[in-house]
Amino acid sequence: MQRLRKLVEDGGVFCPISDSTFFEFLKNSDPTARLEIARVVDELSGGVSLLDHRMRLGTDISHFVHDAEGSDELHPLHHLVWSRVAFALGFVHPTNTGADAATELAIQKALFDWIWEMPLEEVMRTLGANSPPDGLDFTVSGLNEGVKQNADQLKSFAQEPALKPNLRQALYQREGGAGVRRKELRRTLI
Repeated sequence: MQRLRKLVEDGGVFCPISDSTFFEFLKNSDPTARLEIARVVDELSGGVSLLDHRMRLGTDISHFVHDAEGSDELHPLHHLVWSRVAFALGFVHPTNTGADAATELAIQKALFDWIWEMPLEEVMRTLGANSPPDGLDFTVSGLNEGVKQNADQLKSFAQEPALKPNLRQALYQREGGAGVRRKELRRTLI
């Protein structure tokens, strides 16, 4: 642990958290243990988190589509996956506040800026012993059991009917190295 701390201190590495890591913290109902974990995460992560899973997936798909269209103004995908620890579970902001649009936007920006700088320890202190409304009482074996029970309803990426056949084919061609023709992709998406 001392070596890792030294590497972080010297700026050689950082240890970001992710939404799945955050969920693991929340499964611990002991507020003192949560705070201790949060302090270590704050120290090693530098306040950095990966975007939540859904946001990363959307970013990846968007990047793929824009790249396939030939956009030359794309940031590298590995630059687009980072956030701050307080947003590890996604971005939130107040809506339908009853205020006029300009005031609501000002409230949203102020709240975002405040949360952006919030260390994980403060997030955990705010949560106390509380967990999200649905709780996090699950285990890997419980998840696997649920998969077995619902196997007849689960579909793989290749079987997903929501993907048009041409897009599905384009995705597989891309993965196989054949690439995607811009005209073909546009025709698929329209």
